Amino acid sequence: MGKNQNKKDKLTKLEISWILYDVGNSAFTMLACALIPIWFKKLAMGNGNGQITSDQATAYWALIASAVTIITAILGPILGAFMDFKGKKKKFFVASVAIGAVTCLLTGFVTSWIMFAAVYVISRIAYSISLLVYDAMLGDVTTEDRLDVVSTYGFGWGYLGSCIPFLIALAAYIMGPDMLDIISNGLSMLIGFGITAIWRFVVTIH
Repeated sequence: MGKNQNKKDKLTKLEISWILYDVGNSAFTMLACALIPIWFKKLAMGNGNGQITSDQATAYWALIASAVTIITAILGPILGAFMDFKGKKKKFFVASVAIGAVTCLLTGFVTSWIMFAAVYVISRIAYSISLLVYDAMLGDVTTEDRLDVVSTYGFGWGYLGSCIPFLIALAAYIMGPDMLDIISNGLSMLIGFGITAIWRFVVTIH
């Protein structure tokens, strides 16, 4: 009985792969919540040179976040129905992860707040689509009686694992001009976006 129970509780290779993607994508979630708005605002304000005001930068960021939400809400049901009908889950997943990782990395190189916003929107939409496919794939990687268990593992390990790249990104921000002023804002951004993109890609393909 005990051996059978242990065998039943053991995660399969497919379940582990599903969980690992949560470890990869949660790093982008943390970056988007904590540091990306700060970097955008700094670029939009011209690093203190007065391109636009602080209030305007905040308003623009709110519009960008709203645009991403609206676009994702429109695309979600359409893509979901198409994937189910055509059986294209894996292709959509691979494409969205690749686009999300590449655009995340590219965001670290841009110096214009308009370009920053444009690339970020693409990256965020790709991220949202990958999550849509990711959630839909749960039933494909495990059995019905293990859905809750595997989903819980993904949630827990996702946030624990994402702390590693986020702490590196946070350290880069702390070393930036807003705090210790050891490195430039551009280098701070590049490290933050770079480690997040690499982490997401490597952990996903493991």
